[in-house]
Amino acid sequence: MKKVMLILVTSILMFTNCEKSTNAPEKQPAPTCSIDISKLQDVTWNPVNTALAKLKFTLGNVYYENTTNVGSWVKIGCDSLHITGTKNFYYRITSVTNDTLVLLNPTFGNLKFFK
Repeated sequence: MKKVMLILVTSILMFTNCEKSTNAPEKQPAPTCSIDISKLQDVTWNPVNTALAKLKFTLGNVYYENTTNVGSWVKIGCDSLHITGTKNFYYRITSVTNDTLVLLNPTFGNLKFFK
Protein backbone atom coordinates (compact mmCIF):
# COMPACT_ATOMS: atom_id res chain seq x y z
CA MET A 1 0.00 0.00 0.00
CA LYS A 2 2.86 2.34 0.82
CA LYS A 3 4.39 1.62 -2.60
CA VAL A 4 1.13 2.49 -4.37
CA MET A 5 0.83 5.75 -2.40
CA LEU A 6 4.44 6.63 -3.13
CA ILE A 7 3.97 6.00 -6.87
CA LEU A 8 0.72 8.01 -6.87
CA VAL A 9 2.28 10.99 -5.07
CA THR A 10 5.37 10.90 -7.31
CA SER A 11 3.19 10.78 -10.43
CA ILE A 12 1.08 13.74 -9.28
CA LEU A 13 4.20 15.79 -8.52
CA MET A 14 5.73 14.97 -11.90
CA PHE A 15 2.65 15.96 -13.86
CA THR A 16 2.04 19.18 -11.97
CA ASN A 17 5.66 20.31 -12.45
CA CYS A 18 5.73 19.53 -16.17
CA GLU A 19 3.03 21.93 -17.28
CA LYS A 20 3.83 23.78 -20.46
CA SER A 21 4.60 27.43 -19.87
CA THR A 22 2.18 29.84 -21.50
CA ASN A 23 4.73 32.66 -21.23
CA ALA A 24 7.02 31.38 -23.96
CA PRO A 25 9.10 34.18 -25.48
CA GLU A 26 7.92 35.47 -28.83
CA LYS A 27 10.27 35.29 -31.78
CA GLN A 28 11.79 38.69 -32.49
CA PRO A 29 11.91 39.86 -36.11
CA ALA A 30 15.35 39.87 -37.70
CA PRO A 31 17.05 43.26 -37.50
CA THR A 32 16.95 45.29 -40.69
CA CYS A 33 19.92 47.07 -42.15
CA SER A 34 19.59 50.84 -42.04
CA ILE A 35 22.67 51.48 -44.22
CA ASP A 36 21.82 52.36 -47.84
CA ILE A 37 25.00 51.38 -49.68
CA SER A 38 23.84 53.12 -52.87
CA LYS A 39 24.35 56.52 -51.18
CA LEU A 40 28.00 55.63 -50.67
CA GLN A 41 28.84 54.67 -54.24
CA ASP A 42 30.26 56.77 -57.10
CA VAL A 43 30.68 59.87 -54.97
CA THR A 44 33.92 61.60 -54.05
CA TRP A 45 33.86 61.95 -50.26
CA ASN A 46 35.86 64.91 -48.99
CA PRO A 47 37.24 64.64 -45.46
CA VAL A 48 36.35 67.18 -42.79
CA ASN A 49 39.95 66.84 -41.59
CA THR A 50 42.16 67.84 -44.53
CA ALA A 51 44.89 65.46 -43.35
CA LEU A 52 42.74 62.55 -44.52
CA ALA A 53 42.38 61.30 -48.10
CA LYS A 54 39.38 61.88 -50.35
CA LEU A 55 37.54 58.57 -50.76
CA LYS A 56 35.55 57.04 -53.58
CA PHE A 57 33.75 53.67 -53.68
CA THR A 58 32.64 52.82 -57.24
CA LEU A 59 29.75 50.64 -58.36
CA GLY A 60 32.40 48.26 -59.74
CA ASN A 61 33.80 47.85 -56.19
CA VAL A 62 36.98 49.84 -56.87
CA TYR A 63 38.29 51.88 -53.93
CA TYR A 64 40.11 55.19 -54.50
CA GLU A 65 42.02 57.49 -52.18
CA ASN A 66 42.81 60.94 -53.65
CA THR A 67 41.85 59.65 -57.15
CA THR A 68 44.39 56.78 -56.91
CA ASN A 69 43.10 53.23 -57.30
CA VAL A 70 44.14 51.65 -54.01
CA GLY A 71 42.27 48.37 -54.42
CA SER A 72 38.79 46.96 -54.15
CA TRP A 73 36.05 47.03 -51.54
CA VAL A 74 33.33 44.60 -50.55
CA LYS A 75 30.41 45.06 -48.19
CA ILE A 76 30.41 42.60 -45.29
CA GLY A 77 27.21 42.19 -43.32
CA CYS A 78 25.05 45.23 -42.86
CA ASP A 79 27.54 47.97 -42.12
CA SER A 80 31.15 46.96 -42.79
CA LEU A 81 33.47 47.45 -45.74
CA HIS A 82 36.59 45.39 -46.35
CA ILE A 83 39.26 47.16 -48.40
CA THR A 84 41.86 44.98 -50.13
CA GLY A 85 44.72 45.77 -52.46
CA THR A 86 47.78 47.87 -51.63
CA LYS A 87 46.10 48.31 -48.24
CA ASN A 88 44.05 45.78 -46.29
CA PHE A 89 41.64 47.11 -43.64
CA TYR A 90 38.02 47.50 -42.57
CA TYR A 91 35.65 50.42 -42.20
CA ARG A 92 32.38 50.30 -40.28
CA ILE A 93 29.76 52.63 -41.76
CA THR A 94 28.38 54.61 -38.84
CA SER A 95 26.05 56.62 -41.08
CA VAL A 96 25.60 57.65 -44.68
CA THR A 97 23.19 60.27 -46.00
CA ASN A 98 22.93 62.10 -49.31
CA ASP A 99 25.71 64.48 -48.27
CA THR A 100 27.53 63.03 -45.23
CA LEU A 101 29.49 59.84 -44.58
CA VAL A 102 30.80 58.75 -41.17
CA LEU A 103 33.13 55.75 -41.05
CA LEU A 104 34.60 54.05 -38.02
CA ASN A 105 38.20 52.98 -38.47
CA PRO A 106 39.75 50.81 -35.72
CA THR A 107 42.95 52.88 -35.77
CA PHE A 108 41.66 56.42 -36.29
CA GLY A 109 38.14 56.28 -34.81
CA ASN A 110 35.20 58.10 -36.44
CA LEU A 111 36.07 59.74 -39.74
CA LYS A 112 33.61 62.26 -41.21
CA PHE A 113 33.32 63.07 -44.91
CA PHE A 114 31.05 65.26 -47.04
CA LYS A 115 30.26 65.56 -50.77
